[in-house]
Amino acid sequence: MDRTAAVTPSAPVPPSAAVPPSAAEGDDDIGYDSYLDLEALLSSQRPTTPDSEAFTHASEHFFIVAHQSSELWLKQVLLDLELAAHAVAAPARDLELCLDHVQRAARIVELLAEHFAVLDRLSLSCFARFRRRLGTASGAASEQFRALNRALGLYGDKSALYQGFLDTLDERALTPVEMYRRAPQIGAVYRLAEGLVDLSQAVRRWQLVHLGAAIRQIGPSPGTGGSEGVDFLARRMAAPFPELWQARAQLHEAQAS
Repeated sequence: MDRTAAVTPSAPVPPSAAVPPSAAEGDDDIGYDSYLDLEALLSSQRPTTPDSEAFTHASEHFFIVAHQSSELWLKQVLLDLELAAHAVAAPARDLELCLDHVQRAARIVELLAEHFAVLDRLSLSCFARFRRRLGTASGAASEQFRALNRALGLYGDKSALYQGFLDTLDERALTPVEMYRRAPQIGAVYRLAEGLVDLSQAVRRWQLVHLGAAIRQIGPSPGTGGSEGVDFLARRMAAPFPELWQARAQLHEAQAS
């Protein structure tokens, strides 16, 4: 891996940009519903199935809620990964702050896996009835999902977060294997490496659960929206930050020789 290539993380989003103006100004009168914009949030589920088909309507509503909540969590993961990349970048190299964001992102990705697991409770017959009305709508078209892959450095993209971590190792004249050999006494850089491994493992589990849910629901048939379905998901399975996994294996191999 070329560790010298410059990767510049984008500037973090100002906190005030993510909250209603009244909250940013400290309005004591803001209520729970208005702070969370619940009227808009709870009215954004619009199943294509008519109310008269109650069971199928409820199943499609369940399907929509699962995917909308996943998109909300993806938004938070992307924010945390952006801020993690910013924290680990030169000149600050704030490894502890970076780790805080990485650990939160990893925990959310674990939660995203549970979102796919809960879709096991989607009635197959109901899914078959409303799926034909989804048109080109497919999870593969999620822009946030693609942005997550880019942030993690999957499929040929370069991760600003991981590049910052590698640059930190280079500044300390460390390789990943040497870092693990000297752990845990080496401190924050080791804890960050383990946080990245947690994140990588969570992503791999999410991919496995997604694949399992697709196999259960559609089997070998084409994916929703004309995508390739199960075969596409199987080919795209990949763990982020593979160099860390390789370093862990090399350490075991060195001890065995």
